[in-house]
Amino acid sequence: ESALAFRFATAALVTTQGSPNEIANGLRAVADDLKARAGWFGPMRSSIRFLVAAILLRNAIDPAAFDAACSEINDGLRERKLRRNRSHALLAALILVNNDQQRMESAQLDRMAEVFHAMKEHHPWITNAGDYAPCALLATTDTGIPEMMQRIEAAYEGLRQRGYSRGDRL
Repeated sequence: ESALAFRFATAALVTTQGSPNEIANGLRAVADDLKARAGWFGPMRSSIRFLVAAILLRNAIDPAAFDAACSEINDGLRERKLRRNRSHALLAALILVNNDQQRMESAQLDRMAEVFHAMKEHHPWITNAGDYAPCALLATTDTGIPEMMQRIEAAYEGLRQRGYSRGDRL
């Protein structure tokens, strides 16, 4: 298991209530639960599950509810004509799962898809599944998509004018 994943998980758990022993045991239990649900090749088989487990533990999100949200988002991506990618969908699910209801609303996924498609119109060659998490973050705002795209494009052009090269990294 990667020490880096534990370092990130620890940073995410600094504000979690409970004794260090309770938090460590909770982290291990949630990580084990995620791994058991992952199947043979899912992203939760890797050490990234400890960071995900830390976020779920800190926000008191049930691993089963999160796993259901991941399945829902993967199915929803296909319905919305977006390429399925379990790793990137997992990050989007972390953003879209509602802490109170422990589920993701279909309207959130609709808005995420709208943001993705709008981004794809502006940058068809570089917009890809790696943009699902930023799209999910943007989908949680009340900003209109045309205004959002103007702001994103202005930031992109501003960085490009400062010498950053075009492409996915920018």
